Parts: sequence; structure tokens; C-alpha cells
Amino acid sequence: MRYLYGAVGIEPWLGSVTDNGLQKPLGDNYMQLTEKGLTKELGYVGNYGEVVDWVAHIYDATRPAIDQPGDPKILAQLVKITKARAVFRYPGVDADGNHAMFLETPVGWRDSHYPGYIVYGQRDSRDGSSLQAAALTLDPQLIGYAQQMFEDNQFYASLKHKMGERMVRVTCGLLETPGELELLKAQPDQPYRLPMAKGQPDFVFSDEEDGVVAIKNGDEIFYASLYWRARYAVNFLARVHYMTPTLERDATVTQDVIFDDSGMVYKRRDHTIEPHSGRHERKAKQLGLYNALAGEEQPIAKLPDDVLKNFKPGKENIFAGKGQFYTLRYGPYVIAMNMTTNKTFDLTVPQHTGIIKELVNKTTAKPNDTLNIKPRSTVVLYLQ
Repeated sequence: MRYLYGAVGIEPWLGSVTDNGLQKPLGDNYMQLTEKGLTKELGYVGNYGEVVDWVAHIYDATRPAIDQPGDPKILAQLVKITKARAVFRYPGVDADGNHAMFLETPVGWRDSHYPGYIVYGQRDSRDGSSLQAAALTLDPQLIGYAQQMFEDNQFYASLKHKMGERMVRVTCGLLETPGELELLKAQPDQPYRLPMAKGQPDFVFSDEEDGVVAIKNGDEIFYASLYWRARYAVNFLARVHYMTPTLERDATVTQDVIFDDSGMVYKRRDHTIEPHSGRHERKAKQLGLYNALAGEEQPIAKLPDDVLKNFKPGKENIFAGKGQFYTLRYGPYVIAMNMTTNKTFDLTVPQHTGIIKELVNKTTAKPNDTLNIKPRSTVVLYLQ
């Protein structure tokens, strides 16, 4: 079970077994998922972060028979992951003008498509239906997410793209769908709906391992990745997606980052398409395309000793670009995130003539107040 627990973030991922023992490429305590249930790639990722179907199949593999339960730890992790991902669905309309919930992609590390797929509790995939996790767990919240999809008439639309597929994996993924639908249709109505759905209460979700924040504030929705695409070094960039009833914006913005400097630097490559790969650069150079920021030096954060031995500048690493304390201001929002486990940082409340709300603790603040941001915590100010 060690391999399964490591794969789904219950135990540390220790890599392959070699002739010299466990590989441990990221040390002794690297978890594949965050404590709150998100994948790390290296921070928040939209489409590729939707691993609920794979975790469901891992759980299925632990069941001695189809009518018997599997491993309870993996089942609990499946529910946890699904609920964590549920925060990253926001309301909109599909191509036909029908109401739908969309996967948050603009702030993702590996995402380049907008808008994201229509997703409720679980992304429909080749290997599993959008009902898979809800039917496996019969968790009341997950059932509620499925019922919301039924209300929006988006379930059958989620299957449409698979009807022309001829792969065996797609057929296998569809085999359970009729039974899942029958089971969930027979469940009593649940009061739960996706957190960002209209009429749901305000909240702030923050994951200080992935460096991502999701905010529902009245009719406003705000997503931000503070730790964003910093593969090789600290880049001082954040990615935001801001929605109100009258506007929608996504932007790449600068922010303040406090980090423990290793003394090493990374020089940006002359890559114009993919920062992590030069596979398309020959064509780009034939067209006369060059990166104006090539050669820029970026500081590399200090890495753990057990990781440093396998590192050199220019090698992607989850620690190389991760700061300790981030401060982002965009529009009416100020976000302060402490990503450490053992340090406290201070935030000075900015000058503002109106009301300053602290959305996490639902309090107010005054200009020049000093707020203590404790380890693995986030403060969100809303300047009205």
C-alpha cells in the first residue's frame, strides 16, 4: 500500500526503489498533494490537477469485490480531494447560453485554454464519468454537486464528446455510468451546492503549499496564484482572475515576495513558447522570434539540504522559486500569504479612506494597523 498511499498524498512520496534503496528525489517528507487536497504542479493547476478519476480507480483497486468497500484512507482522501477541487468552479454560460459551472484555468500553472471545461464535482474524462466519485462515496456534498449538474442539465452534455471515441479506456469508463446515474438519481435532495454557485455563503479558501487563493465576496469572485510558474527561481509574479457582475479580468501582475536567498541565480533562457522546453524554438528562431527577457537573472530560493545535492541552476524544482511570504494587491484586494511552517510575518494595512474588511476572520482593520500573519495562514483585505 506504500505506493498507493504515496501516490494519493497520504504518505510521503519517496520515488523509485533502486539498488541503493529508495530514491527520495525530493527528500524524506515530500507529499504529492497539499494538506488541503490539491495537487502540486508545481503550484495550482486547472485541468491537469483534476485527478479525482484516477484516485477513484486507485480506490476501486483496493476493493476485494465490486460490492465490498476498499481502503478507508484512500476513500477519505478521494472525498477530500473532490471537495478541495470544488472551490475552483465558477458560474457562467455555455456556448448555447445555458447556465454551467466552469473549471478555473486562468491562474493555473499548466493551463493555456480559456474558459476551462464545464465541471461540477468531477471532471468527466476518458476513464470515468462526472458521477464517479459521488457514486463511489455517497458523500452528501458530492451528491449535492451532482444534483446541481442535473438541475443545470449538463450531465448528458458531459458525455457527448465521448460518443465518438473508440478507445477501450473510454468504453471501460462508460461501463459504470448507467449504474452511477441510477444510484444518484435515487438519492434524497441535498442542500449542498458548489461553493462559488450563486447564493452560496462568502468564503476564503487558501492553500499555502500551492500558493493559491479563492475568494467569494458577495457577487465578486477572485482567484489568485501567488506562487505561479516559478519553476527555476523566484519571479515575483502572480496570476489573477477577477469577476464581478460587470467585468471579468485575468492578468499577470507583480507582487512582493520575501524569500530565503540561496545566493544562486537563474538566467532566463531564450524560449519564446514554452519556458521549460526548447522543442519549438527552432521554428521560432526561423521566424525571427526572440525572448526580450532572455538573460534576466532571477534569485533562487534556498533549498532543503536533502534536495540541494540533486539540484543545479536551471533545473526545475518546487523549492527553487518558492517564497516565504507573499503580498499581492489587485483592485480592491490585498492578499498576504505566509507559506512557512515556523515563521510569523507582519502586514501593514495600507492607507484607505473607506471601510477595510478582513475577509478570512470577518473583521475590520484600520490604516497602519499591523497584522501578524502566522505560519501557513493567509489574510485577505477588501478595501471598499
